[in-house]
Amino acid sequence: MGKLEIPYESLTEYVVNALVHRSLNIKSPIRIFIFDNRVEIHSPGTLPNGLTVEDVKNGTSMPRNMFLFTNANYLLPYTGAGSGVRRALEYNPNAVFSNGVEDKEITHAANEFVITIPRESNQAQAESNQVMTANERKSNQADKGSNQPCVNLVTRKLTKKEEDIRNFCSVPRTAQEIMDRLKISNQSKNRQKYITSLIELEVLERTIPEKPNDPNQKYRRKK
Repeated sequence: MGKLEIPYESLTEYVVNALVHRSLNIKSPIRIFIFDNRVEIHSPGTLPNGLTVEDVKNGTSMPRNMFLFTNANYLLPYTGAGSGVRRALEYNPNAVFSNGVEDKEITHAANEFVITIPRESNQAQAESNQVMTANERKSNQADKGSNQPCVNLVTRKLTKKEEDIRNFCSVPRTAQEIMDRLKISNQSKNRQKYITSLIELEVLERTIPEKPNDPNQKYRRKK
């Protein structure tokens, strides 16, 4: 598998932030622009009540839409008030926040909050090529050093429920939380189908791998 130019966690947090905190007084959609060297997420409305970019980076939360804010945890892969942007910056600290300003290269509308995320296409491609070359060398060595039949790992497209679980586990979740998310009972057959199978596919991982049955066990998206 290739390596994403922009961490999935960052994209998720920024898009969710735009959905939850956009201004509903402006009849304009949330827009995502993909350029050769950057991705821009445009959210209608500047920061409310004197909130600054530095406040947002430091985790200050000032909800604009209380209904969306209150129900975000049930509607979106929402990880909590004030923590999303800080978490996104941990994965990708190069993002630039623009609160209704104009730049020489990029012109932002005066009534938009814009997040600009640089793309590192060349670096990502080079790293991907290095990984592919290394894997090819390992494969060739294995073919030469063993007479055993080669077993290929088969990947498959995740179902919508599995995709939802993967996104939901961007932060560690208990088995009960996952079952509640799916609105099914916390039985062994359901855990096998929706948790253990995703661990075997290396989509999820245990937070306490050495003790699978630990009562404090949680599951998170594997990086």
